[in-house]
Amino acid sequence: MIKIVKSVLFAALFSVLLFGKAAQAQTTINAATCNSSDVQAALNKVAADGTTVNIPAGTCTWTTTVSYNQVFSTTILGAGNQSVVGGGDATVIIDNVSHSPNDNPTLNLTAAPGKSLRLSGITMKSNGSSSQSFNGSITFYGTSNAVRIDHAHLQLTADGKQMTIGGCVYGVMDHSIVDLNAGTTQNGVFLHQGNCGGDSLGVGDGQWHLPTSLGSANFFYFENDIFNGGTNLGGNGSTVAPFVDDCSGGGRFVFRFNSINGAQAQGHATGHSNNPPDRSCRAYEIYMNTFGNSSVTNTSNPVEDAFYNTGGTGVVWGNTFTGYYKNIVETNVDRTNSNTYVQAASPTGWGYCNGSSNWDGNQPGQNGWPCLDQIGRGEGDLLQGVFPTVCDASLTDCQNHIFSGRWPNQALEPVYQWMDKFQPAPSWGGLVWVSSTNVVPNRDYYLYTLAWNGSSFTGTAFNGTVGTGSGTLASRPSTCTAGVAYWATDQGSWNQSGTGGQGLLYKCSSANTWTAYYTPYTYPHPLIKGSGSANNVAAPTSLTANVN
Repeated sequence: MIKIVKSVLFAALFSVLLFGKAAQAQTTINAATCNSSDVQAALNKVAADGTTVNIPAGTCTWTTTVSYNQVFSTTILGAGNQSVVGGGDATVIIDNVSHSPNDNPTLNLTAAPGKSLRLSGITMKSNGSSSQSFNGSITFYGTSNAVRIDHAHLQLTADGKQMTIGGCVYGVMDHSIVDLNAGTTQNGVFLHQGNCGGDSLGVGDGQWHLPTSLGSANFFYFENDIFNGGTNLGGNGSTVAPFVDDCSGGGRFVFRFNSINGAQAQGHATGHSNNPPDRSCRAYEIYMNTFGNSSVTNTSNPVEDAFYNTGGTGVVWGNTFTGYYKNIVETNVDRTNSNTYVQAASPTGWGYCNGSSNWDGNQPGQNGWPCLDQIGRGEGDLLQGVFPTVCDASLTDCQNHIFSGRWPNQALEPVYQWMDKFQPAPSWGGLVWVSSTNVVPNRDYYLYTLAWNGSSFTGTAFNGTVGTGSGTLASRPSTCTAGVAYWATDQGSWNQSGTGGQGLLYKCSSANTWTAYYTPYTYPHPLIKGSGSANNVAAPTSLTANVN
């Protein structure tokens, strides 16, 4: 008996020495009801990593904000069915919080570095008279790469945004449903991870100084979700459909393996705000989604496009269209004119990208190109400050108080598109890519050389001179023009679902030189498969010791 007790004490001491504290068991805290006061009381009791706060089934109306400033790895778990997309509406929160004048959220979550935060099994709805929320009824701020939202259902009918992913938050939303009002400009999720890269202003300056890192964990992922929308019925071509997201301030997102019904993705450009000097969406990946269905779209009012693109870089590939859409990608560089936003000249603003602003590349005869943060641009110098004192901190401008503007040497990082099964809505004559001023094919973006005819891809085979191609690695052309890309369908091991295939994108980095460029991030997302925290280290097992 003495030996057994001593062995237990030794194991406990070893755990303390190895992990810095005694290993803590999983803790469960049960909220008395789903009322906001009981949920807040339960969250206030969290005092250890691995805590689950259970919110029971029922329908509760919240009139005050529930806040959680995370210290410990925590799961906030409603009674939703973990086997049903959307959870089945078991724990239903009715949003009756006044969002004006301060745009208070209904559920305000602040994530902590190195900790996992999961929100699961919750439904949130409007009460029919809820006020508009610019930042969303649910907000995630703080810093974390381990945030998961799953088996949730957002059905917030007030026009605006339903949820915000801000601060420097990365992770995944999966197996959830987002219902959007048909014929509105409502947004599902607002992404503006502008605090990444040490940006205290949160406008995205740090993000534009960080590597793009496509295919990495440094994005917020949406996978296996359902987004429901629908177009208006005006029949005049001025179609309005809601947006699954809004992206600005250096936001990074990935939409993959989702069902997107009568809705579209979008980003906001640099220049849509001068105070603060907000930057555009930084990077995106949109692939293997199904854009449908014909019951919420029609030939008189098809959705304008799947992605309204105004800045940054990324990839769009492998999507299937079963509903009526005019185009896949429509682009706009807002700063080329005053049609969308009025620009103030430096030092009080970014100015117009027409050859007159120092913030742009202003190549001869190119109408200002390359524009600051435009489509097809990536990592560049670090900018900082607010107008009229925005400056280039990577050079000596800030220390020398030079605020007249300078091109921040942003890398050319084209957008690549391939293998989208798309046919424009009948009688609309749509396109895979609708270009705009200063956005040029085979420079700023590269398109798949084949087109979908409803049953197969046909057209001009990829020969390595323009566009994007696909096929086995052995079929890749041996010669290539710098900038083109090729999707090798028999390479990669990122897709661990067992269906949907693999692939790896090669880029022609210089004449006749192919270089591995992009591999999608592990699917399903590791936060779905694992515990949700990169820092959860399992305690050692099978330890033995002789204690006399």
